[in-house]
Amino acid sequence: MSERYKLGLTRNRLFEFDNAVVFNGRFDFRKITLDKALKLLCIKEPILSARIELENDGSAYAVTESVEQRVNWVQETKDELIAQYEKNGMNFSLRAFEFSVSGDGFLVIAAHTALADAKALLRLAGDLMLFYNEPLSNIEPSKINLISQKTDLPLEVASPIIDRLSAELDMKWQKDAKAFGLSDYTEAKKTYDMNRAPSREMKHDFSADDMIKMCEYCKKEMIDVVSLIGCAFYDSLVNNIHGKKKSNKMNVYADERLFFINHKDYGVGAYNGVVSASYKKKFKDADFNEKVKSFHLDCYKSTTSTFKVFYDDVLLMRVEPSLCDSAYMYKSGIFKSKASKRLAENYSCDCRKLCDYFYCNLDQSFWENLKAFSDVGVKEPFKMRSATTLSFVIHNGSGGVSFRYRTDKCDDAVAKKIFDESILTVKETVKI
Repeated sequence: MSERYKLGLTRNRLFEFDNAVVFNGRFDFRKITLDKALKLLCIKEPILSARIELENDGSAYAVTESVEQRVNWVQETKDELIAQYEKNGMNFSLRAFEFSVSGDGFLVIAAHTALADAKALLRLAGDLMLFYNEPLSNIEPSKINLISQKTDLPLEVASPIIDRLSAELDMKWQKDAKAFGLSDYTEAKKTYDMNRAPSREMKHDFSADDMIKMCEYCKKEMIDVVSLIGCAFYDSLVNNIHGKKKSNKMNVYADERLFFINHKDYGVGAYNGVVSASYKKKFKDADFNEKVKSFHLDCYKSTTSTFKVFYDDVLLMRVEPSLCDSAYMYKSGIFKSKASKRLAENYSCDCRKLCDYFYCNLDQSFWENLKAFSDVGVKEPFKMRSATTLSFVIHNGSGGVSFRYRTDKCDDAVAKKIFDESILTVKETVKI
């Protein structure tokens, strides 16, 4: 019997144009065994059978048992599949999750960002491999947590500041208020896609020996490798991209699951919080060792602050859903409103920082089942607010850095300079 779950904390992400998060891992699958494993996974995670229904009043619901999940065996390569998801995204009205095996032998899992993030897909892929190798007879379905009520949130995020600001935004919105439907979203996405500049990517792999030296340096300086990589790119971005004054910080993804008491219940879902990080102005002319300590301290304070991690999502959860949707309509150019512009530029899709930074350590124990794959990758979408994105994934003791940039915001020469400077900074700092 189908169930309806109201979208709460991530309702504001429903109209994102770049909305597909994608996992890939190489394995030699047997079709019948994989099909059985997926059926078991769907019993454990009922959200996999959901699609999202948008109501006339702007509310949205994940409706389970609306989709019969199956594995699509396709001829396209893993890279071609990922490119298709980046270009076309996920149609949330049809399905929220898709499973495919590519022509070059990769399992590819894609999901809509309103219902999943990269860590959720890693958890799904790990559980799928567990069922593939060791089918279990007794499976307890996981809870579906879409954080639709104030009482679902950690107490520390309660704030009269957010209440007042959301009320002010809603009041301004009432002058131009309009509900948007799927046809509006389709038109806006089409306009956005036509005007979207191409993106390019640069990669660098740090060997296991390199990572050992980086960890030794970080232990000595009492920082972490994530801060080392992030600060190297942040410093180069500051020196080479002179954006608006408000763009002098870096967005860093934080895991909101960790702030819930029973965070194991939040394994699958969309729990990316975004905080801003930088080094303090007094370190602008300091050496890199001092800069990275300041950057690490700012990251640590931000990503461990419940209020900061949840701030944007809670604020947008409190305003009218149609106002959130209008920010994307404004960004695509098909709708004009002062309230939409303010929301987009300060809290939503046009809120620019120097870079979006995502990181994941696959060597941690809770990714144990991913060891079955000979190659693993996970990609958060390149958000429309971003001129550049950075991802850092640790796997099998080595580290992979990916730097992406939009060619209209950062040309090839500047991007190469940023990338080369950043990698060189890391190497010189830890003496690789």
